[in-house]
Amino acid sequence: MAQLTEPTPVLTVTYYGHCAFLWETAQGARVLVDPYRNREDRYWFTREFPQ
Repeated sequence: MAQLTEPTPVLTVTYYGHCAFLWETAQGARVLVDPYRNREDRYWFTREFPQ
């Protein structure tokens, strides 16, 4: 009979809200992303983003 084990996660993603995510690898590398602005024309979701 095969023994069931929990899979080891290769990548863990934590959602912090709006667009903020933390990516963590099994090796301990961490990347936190929270994009605030798009391109230089300040458009966000096809509407002008306030300065």
